[in-house]
Amino acid sequence: MQLVAWFQSISYPWGVVILFGGALVILLLIILLLGKSIFSGNGEKDKNLSQWADMTESELLAFLAEGTITEVFACAAQVVLEEDMGKRQVVCDYLKEKHLMKEYLLRLGTEGYPAAYAVRLWPYLKEDSYYKLLLEKFRLKCSLDEQLAAKEFFEAVRDTVALPYLLQGVVQPERYVLSRIAEALVPLGAVAGKALTALLSMVSAQTASGVLAILEQMPGQFPMEPVLACMNHEEWTIRMAAIHVLAGQKTAAPQLVPALDDKQWQVRAAAVKALGEMHCYPAKDKIRSMLADESKGVRIAVEKAIQKLS
Repeated sequence: MQLVAWFQSISYPWGVVILFGGALVILLLIILLLGKSIFSGNGEKDKNLSQWADMTESELLAFLAEGTITEVFACAAQVVLEEDMGKRQVVCDYLKEKHLMKEYLLRLGTEGYPAAYAVRLWPYLKEDSYYKLLLEKFRLKCSLDEQLAAKEFFEAVRDTVALPYLLQGVVQPERYVLSRIAEALVPLGAVAGKALTALLSMVSAQTASGVLAILEQMPGQFPMEPVLACMNHEEWTIRMAAIHVLAGQKTAAPQLVPALDDKQWQVRAAAVKALGEMHCYPAKDKIRSMLADESKGVRIAVEKAIQKLS
């Protein structure tokens, strides 16, 4: 009561200042206490994770049983780097028994589930069925972060077993998916190149265009015959895409010359540009004669090609 009477005796505006000032001090104290609690909790977790090296195998197993999946993977990812085979076996057996890799891959890319841990533990826990979980992330049934994490995983492991699953995504492309899958296929090199060219004769024009776009990023890592066959495709977009792919193969220059007479001006322009960049001097006279082509786009491409061939 005395405190209330004292507060009422204070003249305006000092009473308001004291009231708000006191409230601010109390709020700051609450924030300070909460922050201390949070940081001390995180420090304790870090301390626990760093103590695995001093644990016996039974203590390590007890730690895994009590920890969250993120803590378990963080610990396991460190254990497998060491030469202690006994502890490595403990963490791998535990992850297999609890099917934690499946649960981790389902959440891959969300907060606390980085691709790095999954990649490091994959050689010890891999199963073909897990690839299907990752492919779903490519098909945009999850967030962008999860898609990127799945791409990062495929790029890092570079496992040819993933190829059939990635090709499923190529054959059934959805928006933005093809570019994600391309980033995972290109590092697989010639193995992926051979598989992709085998698809060309079996897929729709839309899918073939996507396949050729991937092959364009893989010069010298695929057989040329299936791509050359696309030069006779009824769809001009496929013929043009094939030229873009073959432009990276200098030995393919003679096969591109017939495309200079294609009925579609975009294909003729693409052939002119490719032959100019490939410095195909035997085609110089033919290209020069196209300065009178009916298409302005072709004439522009011819002028640039002549400069390169001079």
